[in-house]
Amino acid sequence: MKYAFIEKHENEYRVSSMCRVMQVSRSGYYTWRDRPARSDAAKNELLSQIRRVHVQSRQAYGARKTWLTLKSQGIACGKHSVAQLRKQAK
Repeated sequence: MKYAFIEKHENEYRVSSMCRVMQVSRSGYYTWRDRPARSDAAKNELLSQIRRVHVQSRQAYGARKTWLTLKSQGIACGKHSVAQLRKQAK
């Protein structure tokens, strides 16, 4: 959210000033900005894996345990991505 704000106002204010005010690192912002967005196919694949773990856990796992289970199975994903996809899929 902070990074999106910085990106939106990049032409109005200095990136370094906005990063300092929002207490984020410049390098973190530039890494976020240059990172390729996850494709819809990749999101759908991750969502199907999340649903599989959800069913296997008898719908008892929250986002954190789901993420840990996926991570232990070698599926690369972030904790916040899992939480966000779970929330959107309701």
